[in-house]
Amino acid sequence: MAPLLILGLDGATFDLMLPWAEDGTLPTFSKVLSEGAWGYLNSVPNMNTAPAWTTFMTGKNPGKHGVFWFAEQGEAGPAEVKFVTAADRDAVSIWRLLSDAGRRVVVVNVPLTYPAERVNGVMLAGFDAPSIKSSSFSHPQGLIDRLEDECGPYNLHAAVAHHANAGRVERVVEAALTAEESRVNAMTRLLETEPWDVAMYMIKSTDQVAHHVWDHGAESQEALRDVYRYADQTLARLLETAGPDCDVVVMSDHGMGWRQPAAEYLSGILQQLGYLHRADASGAGTRWRAFKLAKRLGPRAKGFVKRSLPGLYRRFGFQIRFGGIDWASTRAFSDNTRSCIWVNLEGRDPNGTVAPEAYGALVAELREVLASLVDPETGASVVEAVHTPDEIYSGPHTSEAPDLQIDWKYDRPVNGLLYDGRLGHAVSSRYSKGFMHGLSGAHRPQGVLIVRGPSFASGARIEGAALQDLAPTILHLLEVPVPDDVDGRVLGEALAEPHASRPVVRSETHTGGPQIEQVGYSDEEAAEVEERLSALGYL
Repeated sequence: MAPLLILGLDGATFDLMLPWAEDGTLPTFSKVLSEGAWGYLNSVPNMNTAPAWTTFMTGKNPGKHGVFWFAEQGEAGPAEVKFVTAADRDAVSIWRLLSDAGRRVVVVNVPLTYPAERVNGVMLAGFDAPSIKSSSFSHPQGLIDRLEDECGPYNLHAAVAHHANAGRVERVVEAALTAEESRVNAMTRLLETEPWDVAMYMIKSTDQVAHHVWDHGAESQEALRDVYRYADQTLARLLETAGPDCDVVVMSDHGMGWRQPAAEYLSGILQQLGYLHRADASGAGTRWRAFKLAKRLGPRAKGFVKRSLPGLYRRFGFQIRFGGIDWASTRAFSDNTRSCIWVNLEGRDPNGTVAPEAYGALVAELREVLASLVDPETGASVVEAVHTPDEIYSGPHTSEAPDLQIDWKYDRPVNGLLYDGRLGHAVSSRYSKGFMHGLSGAHRPQGVLIVRGPSFASGARIEGAALQDLAPTILHLLEVPVPDDVDGRVLGEALAEPHASRPVVRSETHTGGPQIEQVGYSDEEAAEVEERLSALGYL
């Protein structure tokens, strides 16, 4: 049984990798592509990083594992943000399954691994952890202190938005890669000093930089070339450390391309058609100016505001996320960031107005509106598809998904939305958020998958692979039973003998092993995580 190295590339796309592998920019990726098997990897329906990595780790769709976003609404409703952690995951991870089967794991920088699990091996949580000083950041506790003593400071996340907003593209790349190098140094040290059967590191820069510097009009994303070159060099470095007989999986949680801003116009359409109503706007100017000031504060100052004036802080969040909605008069709403519509449902939402018996008819109406949206400049349709939760998810958490999920077309970025049909007329031609963010890159449905090594087929093309297929494939390779309730399949076409023809051993749904304990956030930690997620467009 060969050791397995997994390199996650957050937001990587073959649109960049394949041409750069061919022209010599990425010699390591070129080598594994030519010697192994590869194919496109389908992401989760909403293409969000949090559920995508959770699906990778569990082999289950979000309707089963229950993670749809990095943050969800709290008990008080949409205005209250609750950060999602690994403890909210309603499914065991491959790290738990491998550990309980006696395999040793090394896991570094994978999102939604905070709090770190008590695995058979070591774990450093991903960028959504509040801080490396959090007691649950590493397993075992104190591991990060030892690594910093041996390798230097560990930079969990580089703040680059201010460079991007000022047009300092080179500084965005430099800051992101400097932080990445600190984490790669720690990963390399762990590979050298820890016994392991499966090791994983996730490169964040491929996603973080692309969000800020993607150029819609450019033929080649030259600003990202150095980021992908660094990823290529990292793979070479990790493979050299791991040894020549190592299997390797290179994969991403979703793809990447230019940002379609259509979601930012949704609230305007809903308001004009009477589904959404605004609260009294008196005093809004003062609140907006105060919020702009608060946006410039650091996490410590934000934490002070949150502690001292919690009501005021929540109102700021309420304004920025939901634009001062009058919930008593609103039937449906969006948050101007995610490509979703929520129904304000009685019995489910704190201020619900839509009776359960009216829910189906309202969803059908909204679906008709969304499917008919066009670009007001060209008249071209802008929506590829509209889905209800039961059409794209399955499992006990399906009802927790947004009531409608929108797939946009990617012909060109829209400058507004127009509806003109039997339900009325509405045109939204300015961003509802106003100063939300200047992100230019956004996620796409298909990521990358490359496999190479003694356990994998050579020269094969992998067709129809999805994130949920990787967990059962990894378990099968490591000769660990695959839980019978996973959604994914073992990618037999990517495997060499004897793994390709060896029967998949199944097990009952796994419930054993240590559970992940919920952890609280200090006010400063909450402010830090909120700032980090907002900078990437997740809030």
